[in-house]
Amino acid sequence: MKRIEEELRLIRQQMEEDFLLHSERISAQKQSVARVERALETVHDSIGQLRHEFGTLRHEFGQFAQTSQSHQDTWSTERQRNLRVLDVIQTGLLTGSLETESRLERVEQRLSRLEDQQSGAA
Repeated sequence: MKRIEEELRLIRQQMEEDFLLHSERISAQKQSVARVERALETVHDSIGQLRHEFGTLRHEFGQFAQTSQSHQDTWSTERQRNLRVLDVIQTGLLTGSLETESRLERVEQRLSRLEDQQSGAA
C-alpha cells in the first residue's frame, strides 16, 4: 500500500509539474504570438510608409524628367539657333573675303591701266 501511495504521490507531483510547465508554455506561446503580431504591425506600417515615399519619389522623378526634357529642348533649340548664326557669319566671312579679293583685283587692274597710260604717255 505504501508503495502505491508513493507512486500516486509521484504521479501527482509529476502532474503538478507538468501542469506548471504546460501553463508556462502557454504563457510563453502567448508572448511569442504577441511579439509576432507587433512585428507584423511594424512591417505593415513600414510597407505603408514605403509606398508613400515611393509615390513621392515617383512624383519627384516625373518632375525631374519633365524639367530635364524641357532643358534638353531648350538646349537643342539654342544649339540650332547658334549653328544658323555661325553659318551666317561664316558665309559672311567667305563672301567678304571674296569681295575683298574682287576689289583688290579691280584696284590692280586700274593700277595696271594707269601704269600703261603713264608709260604710253612717256
